[in-house]
Amino acid sequence: MKRSYVIYGAGGFCKVIIDLILAVGGKVECIFDDFPEKINHSLMGIKVVKYDRDTFPDAQLIIAIGNNEVRQALSKCLSHQFATMIHPSASVSTFATIGKGSMIMANAIVQAEANLGEHVIVNPGVCIDHEVQIGDFVHIGALVYIGGATKVGDLCNIRPGALVKRSMI
Repeated sequence: MKRSYVIYGAGGFCKVIIDLILAVGGKVECIFDDFPEKINHSLMGIKVVKYDRDTFPDAQLIIAIGNNEVRQALSKCLSHQFATMIHPSASVSTFATIGKGSMIMANAIVQAEANLGEHVIVNPGVCIDHEVQIGDFVHIGALVYIGGATKVGDLCNIRPGALVKRSMI
């Protein structure tokens, strides 16, 4: 049986998350959004509804919203269990730690002893080197390189293509 997922947020990032869920063999039950009528109650053939904790209560939830502060606020008021998603084409060390609700997209690399906090977004092509510490609710843009032993604080937003040398941000 396929693992069951629900998504919160029906914007563009949601489309990427749908593909990610399908890539890992999961099933998207529905999408939650504050304004389902703006999307005609369907996105990519999946029903869009207002959030209700009793809708697919056993499904794991992914917050598909790129804004770190909004993702943080939602994480405090949603009652579903949060999913941690890793795309099959990503390379994640068995010695890395990935926090709940975090998403690692296609072709990303997470090296040994990297530690990612909760609800972190790692976009395609990112390379997180060894011993990097990533705080909670961080958004790492596509094609970013983060050098070994770097510390990234909570709520940081690293723009696409950035090169982050050993440092603290």
